[in-house]
Amino acid sequence: MAYVKGINPNTKDSHQTSPAYVLTFVRWDVRDSHNTDFDAFATRKPMVVYNDAVNVSVAFSKSSKNPTFSATLVGGDINYSTALAPGDFVFVNMVDWEADADRIVEKVYAGKAINGVHDGFKGLFKIQTPTRNLVTSPDGHKSYHYEVNGIAFSELDTTFLFNPALADAFKDDAIGLFMSLVGSYYGDNLKTETNVEALIVDLYEILLGKHYRSSNVKIRNYGNLQYKIPSDVGKLLGITDAKYINQIYNLITGVWPNSNTSINTTESKGFNPNFTSTTSGNIFKTGTTLEGNRQLAPENWNYKTVWGILQDNLNVVMNEMYVSFRVAPNKESVMPTIIARQKPFTNLNFKVPSNFPYTAFLNLPRWKLHPDMLKSAKLYKNEALRYNFVQIYTRGLPENAEQGMAQQIALKNFVQDTEDIQRHGMKPYITSSNFDFPINGIEKNKSVEWTQIVADWMINGHLKESGTMTCVGIAENIAVGDNIEFDNVVYHIESISHQFQVMRDGKKAFNTMINVSYGIDLRSNSTQLVPTEMQFTDRFTRGVDDYKYNKLLPGISDSQDIKGRTNGEEVSNTKEKSFLIPNRQRIVDDEE
Repeated sequence: MAYVKGINPNTKDSHQTSPAYVLTFVRWDVRDSHNTDFDAFATRKPMVVYNDAVNVSVAFSKSSKNPTFSATLVGGDINYSTALAPGDFVFVNMVDWEADADRIVEKVYAGKAINGVHDGFKGLFKIQTPTRNLVTSPDGHKSYHYEVNGIAFSELDTTFLFNPALADAFKDDAIGLFMSLVGSYYGDNLKTETNVEALIVDLYEILLGKHYRSSNVKIRNYGNLQYKIPSDVGKLLGITDAKYINQIYNLITGVWPNSNTSINTTESKGFNPNFTSTTSGNIFKTGTTLEGNRQLAPENWNYKTVWGILQDNLNVVMNEMYVSFRVAPNKESVMPTIIARQKPFTNLNFKVPSNFPYTAFLNLPRWKLHPDMLKSAKLYKNEALRYNFVQIYTRGLPENAEQGMAQQIALKNFVQDTEDIQRHGMKPYITSSNFDFPINGIEKNKSVEWTQIVADWMINGHLKESGTMTCVGIAENIAVGDNIEFDNVVYHIESISHQFQVMRDGKKAFNTMINVSYGIDLRSNSTQLVPTEMQFTDRFTRGVDDYKYNKLLPGISDSQDIKGRTNGEEVSNTKEKSFLIPNRQRIVDDEE
């Protein structure tokens, strides 16, 4: 069962708040560090802004490695075009009450962490484009407005260059990170069959670096000394001795286990079930290894980014990698996190082949959204997500590729929905992976197992709701990659955006938009899968069900005596056994 945390209104009948934000800028003292005699790593005092912004927004998506930040500041006594520069850092906090904002401001001035689970911490961003805008009001008054945009995890965009001459010139210098030295290391030291999880961890430490020379023999001589950060960045995240970016990033790898439902479970343990730290401290593993092995060979990393290299070694057929700001496994604080995990969309009624590791979708940690928090929702099913034939090819063991494909087909590396094909034609999902390398000489091809689990994710995708929810601003540390429960349906969170705005009349608004997918009825169990909206075709029964469990809709229904219908509901000639919900049949009154 899943760990569930509620997102509830402040009172029983409303969610009235006085929303506020806090922007904390941590700035380099010397902006032009080229050919200067000053300390290039010195910083200015943190600058706190909680009145000058007329709008603040942050956005996160599983499909993007760079969460974004933007704000519009009205110039008062600060010239923000001089006070802020590209490469400076900004912390963003959004909260429900101005009293919480005052508390956060006091913590900043005291040099304390502002990323606790109750601090409304929305992320740490690096400024990209501070913009100075001259605007004219309707009465002809001119003034400057300052737009500030930033991104998070910008280090993942680092581009590698390969030039043997440069590598020879700088091989003993830290700048060698960007040269062929790394490529030589990769080819010379990892030429063995390697599980993708171990590979991701090693590459993470090589490419983003460690703040000390590692004792790991694989990377001992390649500790990266790049990506220095101001000391105040570490302090505001609760890591007082942080000097490098890798000290404030968490990495989580592995197949996620079931989350804990204990009411005594802390938030950090609930959203990170049984994750254990490695000797690196900020690298955590689930204990169940990611699927995929490969034999390594020298690769061309020229003009490739850190993120691109990591993705190339992930086995994306089975696994996913994304970034988020989520509660840390080892403390009640929100940290910048990189997650590499198996895709968590397996249904509860999945028949496990050969003890195959998986994450049951309904067991993924989730947030439960109270109906009063929702302003609007647009939820839909999509025919484009219909798949009725799934086939996965893996690395062929024979030298002849065609022979290898024939062998996998003979093993039945495909799953088909024959009846759906007869009704709608072929809707195939066919892909391949090069991460099925035999371990210890055992030639075990996993194309059949991988096909079965991918088919479980894909088939009936057209019956699972996706869409957008617009909510009252959520200060809780809701994160992409978690699940969210609403109206007895569990959805997967694909993206989140938080927006704070000051209206012309001075009123403040704080809203949260959540894009969701893969809607599954919460009443599914280990023997049946229930996609959304498969029951209650008459409004009356739907209304009674809503009143009993959710109380979202008004108590009004319409039952019409129409020819061809029974008790307002369409008559089916057959019973779809897979969609029957125990003890939730149509409800009729005594007169019927």
